[in-house]
Amino acid sequence: KEKISDELKEQFKPEFLNRVDEIIIFHKLSREDAAKVCDLFLSVLCERLKKREIELDVSNAAKDLLLDEGYDPVYGARPLKRVIQRRLEDAISEEILANKIASGQKVLADAKDGDDDNAYRVMDDLSETMERGVAVLCDAGSIARAQVVVNGPIAERARRLRPHSDARTFNQELTAIWEARHLVRLAEAMIAATDARHESRGSLKRTDFPDRDDATCLNHSMTAAGAAPLRQPVHVVDIEPGARSY
Repeated sequence: KEKISDELKEQFKPEFLNRVDEIIIFHKLSREDAAKVCDLFLSVLCERLKKREIELDVSNAAKDLLLDEGYDPVYGARPLKRVIQRRLEDAISEEILANKIASGQKVLADAKDGDDDNAYRVMDDLSETMERGVAVLCDAGSIARAQVVVNGPIAERARRLRPHSDARTFNQELTAIWEARHLVRLAEAMIAATDARHESRGSLKRTDFPDRDDATCLNHSMTAAGAAPLRQPVHVVDIEPGARSY
């Protein structure tokens, strides 16, 4: 807490800090903390279903699956809430609408044998992570958070993808798996490139480096992790480049 207080004193004026009554420090959620949050979310869902006279029982294996997909030490409990909504709430709602679940019934939510993840879900989560971390407006913090998620759980999920059919045919699911893995590699490169560019370029604005350099804007840039960007001039033949306004 003392270290954070010292950082605040460097960033804010004493007049502002004197108006702050208390500083609350939020630590990252551990998996054990996330398990407790998961139980709270599930208890709320169970209470909602009880009003429809439907009893929900979630097995430990199902809870482990929810935690595997939803536990994120960087983004906290929000991903877990979305996983519960997608995996349980949406599925139960569809069953109720299809008259497969009715009042007076007991529903058991259990985990299937094997990994039920798929390429389209991986690509959807990748898209959401990239949009939240490096799209249009970003800074060093959002880039670092996206890097942790993409290089960690999303890359691992893409690596574990397998076709649901073992038939020796070239099928659409196999193509989607290749696409998901290639997009993860591309995302890793894009995050590294964005992190290396301490500048705002084109439609990308880094709020921690807001200045734009028109002189180097029309340059190709090549980046590598931990290295400064290399630039190659673009040769415009027909139209002379002019100063840009933003």
